[in-house]
Amino acid sequence: MHISGSNDRDTELMAIEDIVISFDNGTAAAEAGKTYNNYTGLGSTGVFDSNLSGYDTGGATGVSVSNSHVLTADSSGRLQGANTRTEEVNRQGSYSNAGTGVDSVITATFPATVTAVDVEVFLCTTFSGQVALAVDVNGSTATVDSSGNTTGTTSTFTSVAPDGSDQIVIGMSNPGNSFLFHNGFRFFNIVDSAASGTITPQMMQHLN
Repeated sequence: MHISGSNDRDTELMAIEDIVISFDNGTAAAEAGKTYNNYTGLGSTGVFDSNLSGYDTGGATGVSVSNSHVLTADSSGRLQGANTRTEEVNRQGSYSNAGTGVDSVITATFPATVTAVDVEVFLCTTFSGQVALAVDVNGSTATVDSSGNTTGTTSTFTSVAPDGSDQIVIGMSNPGNSFLFHNGFRFFNIVDSAASGTITPQMMQHLN
């Protein structure tokens, strides 16, 4: 699923590497050479990481992330997906008990120079009753059948602009159940206006 917004990033340089968040049930990431921000549940609310690590190098990104509800680790994901990264995030997770139809919110705060981010949402579980999850990413919405997601399909929101507080707010709710199973998220194609210069056709040949 791809939900598109405005996109002028072809003329801007990417300065912050991809970020992968996994609400893992305690087993280390299986993908060699890559860094996952793994959390075995979240026992409290608020900022749970003030400086997420980058997926490719493990370097600091300056991106912080917070949660609105406690998450309890659980192994009820599915080892499914189009690639190793997706399988790794989908195979386990954590659940919130926000209440029926109440948003469980994950908020990422980016450096003020970030102008656009692609957001991939992983929702894939063997739990029943997760069939019509409402997902909202800074005003762009989708409905996801997580219980019926037997192939590990993800939902991608493209060119999401951080709000006036430099935040991307991911709200997810379950209209039919108080529980909501979280697998994880990926932030990628992060456009940072602090990167100097523009991408020329010659540069694009080297990047492709």
